[in-house]
Amino acid sequence: MGEAYLSIHFEPLTPIFFGPRQELSPSEYVKSAIFPSSYALGGASLRVISEICQLTFQDIEELVEREDIQVRGPYLVAQFEGNFRYFVPAPFDKVHGIILEFGEAGEKKPKLMYERSDGLPLPRITRFGRRGAKPEGLLLAEIEFKDAELGWNVNPDSIAVLKEVASERTSFEMNRDKKVVQHGTLYLRSMIESYTLDSNRYGIASKIAFGCDVRLPGDLFRKIDVRGFGDVKLRFGGEGGVAKATVKKGDVPLVKAFQLKHEPKAEKTLLAVSHIALSKADGKIYALGLGEVEWVLGKIELIGGWLIREKRFKKHVPALIPGSLLKIKNEKTLHNVGEWYLKLLSTAIPHYRGY
Repeated sequence: MGEAYLSIHFEPLTPIFFGPRQELSPSEYVKSAIFPSSYALGGASLRVISEICQLTFQDIEELVEREDIQVRGPYLVAQFEGNFRYFVPAPFDKVHGIILEFGEAGEKKPKLMYERSDGLPLPRITRFGRRGAKPEGLLLAEIEFKDAELGWNVNPDSIAVLKEVASERTSFEMNRDKKVVQHGTLYLRSMIESYTLDSNRYGIASKIAFGCDVRLPGDLFRKIDVRGFGDVKLRFGGEGGVAKATVKKGDVPLVKAFQLKHEPKAEKTLLAVSHIALSKADGKIYALGLGEVEWVLGKIELIGGWLIREKRFKKHVPALIPGSLLKIKNEKTLHNVGEWYLKLLSTAIPHYRGY
């Protein structure tokens, strides 16, 4: 059957809102996240796939569950003087000025300092480097193509700061019984009007978009006529946001950075690009789609959300946040993850090669 790849880029056209993955309460002030989650971008990508492949969303769910369709991302696409560059959340050690202590010369793994109460081991930190003033905005690192042998890699020295221009929005919703208003609800939101991206290597970006890469079965890929599809406008994020989706078909080299093809993950330090779902079994910690965890350096949060089509909440799971670092001990994974959408929480890319 074979396989093929698409890249889908989303360019915001209206003010947008990326809410937290938890339930929002009425009259609660909520500030939009600056970067879309893998749920937000993955869901939008699957909607595009369902339209261009003429599939029902039930078909999509089954294909994602069987991993016949894989979504990897999110990343940021930036244009500088006609050239496109790609960025992901900066590594945790870069953001916080952490310098890791590794073993004797020739050893390929760091010394372990201690374990968290939940059993996650942490690498030893020797000292904090000079981080300087913390930038206002989200720190990103470039992923770039080195050569045929190394392929795509993270360049922590090529960094950019993503800043948003926000506005405050107030909305009022009324519940009626026929013509009689039963009660009203006030919603307070901070919406993102626009972005600026400032790179220490390339300057100010002229245009940005958010991207995902998608692996498709070959038979579905052959049905797609991108020329007939063109750019499409669709709902993006919450609060009525709209984006233009551009589909790029063909040999998309960036997918090699996101491990859409099977390649060894052990013996590498990985950078979490998306949230990485974690689970525990037999006293061991597993990262969904990657394998048994040897150590992590990062933060963990509960991630959930709302399934719009099914009108129910997603299962809350512990997950490493984007930018976290982790080392995979072996590639044994847990296959019964329960819900199809959890497959969206598994994008990681090699960071420190060789240890």
